[in-house]
Amino acid sequence: MIKHSCTALAVSGCILVLPYLGLVSSAGSPRPREKATKEWFYAVVAGEVNGAIDVTIVIEGYTTREEAQLLVKASRSTDRGALERALNKMNKGHFQFWTNPSTSLRIVQSVPTEKGRKISLVADRRQHWDEAPGSSVRSADYPYTYVELDLDKKGKGTGLWMPFARVRFDDNGLLKIDNYSVRPWRLGSVTRM
Repeated sequence: MIKHSCTALAVSGCILVLPYLGLVSSAGSPRPREKATKEWFYAVVAGEVNGAIDVTIVIEGYTTREEAQLLVKASRSTDRGALERALNKMNKGHFQFWTNPSTSLRIVQSVPTEKGRKISLVADRRQHWDEAPGSSVRSADYPYTYVELDLDKKGKGTGLWMPFARVRFDDNGLLKIDNYSVRPWRLGSVTRM
């Protein structure tokens, strides 16, 4: 289940708090999917930007409990780059917006819901020339993209996209996504191919 809450940061829209791969779960809650099964999805970003943008997502595997524990450990390290290095070693597929080059998926989580399932994806984000190290552009502090798909049992549904996101974990092992944008963009026509 996803919990939305507003943050006090002026540049950050909202924080998503996600139960992360059973690290924190109540008795009887369903176990997330961890088996590697290649899946293809198509979606459209519409109404938020000029025209519609096609999105293709290819999932080649899911983040395992062991990988999740490594990420939590890396996030608690005093080494500032430990989490980024740990994420860069994980490749769970890729996604592509329109004709742009594809970007690697680093975290993929699928959790059953009443109507189907919810897939959470954390991917690399290509930085622009004005986000070079030493730049004053704050979006450089948000090096990932977050995508969430809310699907029915037939693999159709909606979703959201946060193009500028930061990944962190709280003390309970919950994945937290900080969004740099004012609000997430909506994905429509989400379809499993």
